[in-house]
Amino acid sequence: MSDQLQTFDAYCKSVLRHAAAKAYRRRKRAAARVIPFSGLPLDELEKLFYCDRYSVDSCIYRALDYEVEITEERLQEAIEQLTKEQRDVLLLSACFEHTDAEIATLLDIPRSTAQYRKNAAIRSVRTYLEGKQHDHDS
Repeated sequence: MSDQLQTFDAYCKSVLRHAAAKAYRRRKRAAARVIPFSGLPLDELEKLFYCDRYSVDSCIYRALDYEVEITEERLQEAIEQLTKEQRDVLLLSACFEHTDAEIATLLDIPRSTAQYRKNAAIRSVRTYLEGKQHDHDS
């Protein structure tokens, strides 16, 4: 009887050893195929999700043939305070990176006027946003 017990014991140990080796190999194969999110390039990572955007959350501004979508509510309010001329110059400069000379050519105005409108728009937006920040803090 002792011989049968040893044979059964050896058989059980052998089965467990093979099952453990098989599980180890399976885990190793899976680890070679699985890439953690932190290891993905940014462009691949961006393909894995989609963020719903609703038109109520954003406002589209047009300057010449360009369109820019602003989603930040405080920035929308600040831009609404500007004149159309200031808004056009600010959007062309800040969003589309046109120089004052390029903006002047596009709008058919002197370069100094484009520069003045841009600086006035920046001052106005900054003042508005800083005022809103103080309102938000208190």
